[in-house]
Amino acid sequence: MRPKLDSDVWNGCRILLVVATLLTAGTLAGCSGYWARRQAAQALAHLSLIRTAHYAIFTSIHNARERRMLGQVLEADYARFKRLVPGATPALPLHGYVFADRTQWAMYTRRAHPVLAPIYLRIIAGGYTRKRVFALYRLTPSEMFSVAAHEAWHQFSYASLKDHLPAWLDEGLASQNEAIAWHDGQPVFEPWLNYPRWHALKQAAAARQLWPLKKIITTQAGYVVTRGPQRIATYYGQIWSLSLFLEHSRYRPRLLRLLEAARRGRLTRLLRQAGLTAQDIAAGTVSWNQRAGPIFMRAYLTPKISTLDHAYRAFVKRLVSTWPPPQARRRYPIHWWKGAGPQDIATALKQQTRLNLLTGGH
Repeated sequence: MRPKLDSDVWNGCRILLVVATLLTAGTLAGCSGYWARRQAAQALAHLSLIRTAHYAIFTSIHNARERRMLGQVLEADYARFKRLVPGATPALPLHGYVFADRTQWAMYTRRAHPVLAPIYLRIIAGGYTRKRVFALYRLTPSEMFSVAAHEAWHQFSYASLKDHLPAWLDEGLASQNEAIAWHDGQPVFEPWLNYPRWHALKQAAAARQLWPLKKIITTQAGYVVTRGPQRIATYYGQIWSLSLFLEHSRYRPRLLRLLEAARRGRLTRLLRQAGLTAQDIAAGTVSWNQRAGPIFMRAYLTPKISTLDHAYRAFVKRLVSTWPPPQARRRYPIHWWKGAGPQDIATALKQQTRLNLLTGGH
C-alpha cells in the first residue's frame, strides 16, 4: 500500500522556543494565579502512568488518543536509537513526565530540581532532560511528540553511553527525531523534512552568517540560548544539517565508531592529557565541551576539520537550494509534496509563521 500522510497529526517540527531572558519563579507564579497553582498541585498528585515496552511515562494528559500516540512515538524513537547504537542497553524502564500545561511542569521542575529550576524555567515551550528523566509539557499534540522524541535521545544517550557526547553530536542527533509523519497510524521520522531547521539554515546561508565548523564543535547548547534568536536558530539549523551530512556521507561509518566508542567508554582516555579535571569530565561542563568537541572529531571523523568543513558547506549549499531539499526528493514519493491538496507538506510547513527553536535542556 502506498503510504498516506495523515495531515491532521503531521508533526511540522513546531517545537520549543527558548529566550535568553530569565523568567523568575515569582513571575511565573504571579502569571499563573492561585487557582492555576492549586489545580497544578492537584494534577501532580494524580498523575497517571503510560507504560510501554521500554518507557514509564507519568502524565496529567487524559486524552486516550494522545496518550496512545505518545507511547507509539517513544517506542519508534527507541527502535531508531537501537539501530544507531545497536549494543546500547539502558536500564529499563526509561522514565519521563509529560504535563498537560506549563503551570504543572513548572511546579514539578521547582520541586524536582530546585537548584537548576531557574535555568530550566527559561524554556518558554517544551521541556528538558536531566540525567535519565525528561520532563515536558503539551502545547499541541505535534509539538509534544517532537519535544518528547528529541528529549528521548538525550535520555537514551545518558542512560546507554559510558561517555558524554559533545553538544554538536548529542544535539544534532536529537534534532533528527523532530519531524514525524504518520503513515497508516504509525509514526515515521523524516529528518530531511524539518522545515524550521531548513528555513533557519537557508536564511543564515543567504546572509553569510553560517558558523565555522570549528566554532560549532566547541559550543555548548547552554551557551547558545544566551544569544539572540537568530543566532540560536542558526546554531540549531547547522547542527541539524551537520548530523544529516555525517549520517548520509562517507563519514557515517566513522560516526558509528564514535558512538560505539562512547558506549564502551573509550572516549574519556583521549581527554586525559587535555588539562581537564575529573570533575569536568564527569559533569560535561562548558570547558569539557570546548575541548572534547574537536578532540573527538579529529580522533574519529577526520584529522583535518577544515576538509570536513569544506565538504559540509557544499552539502549545505545544495540542501538549502530548494524546498524540499534535493536530497529528500530521492527518498520520498513526489506526491508527498506535490498535488496532495491539504496533505501538501511544502505548503503546510511554509504556512508555519513561528519558526521555533529547540534545545535539549539537559
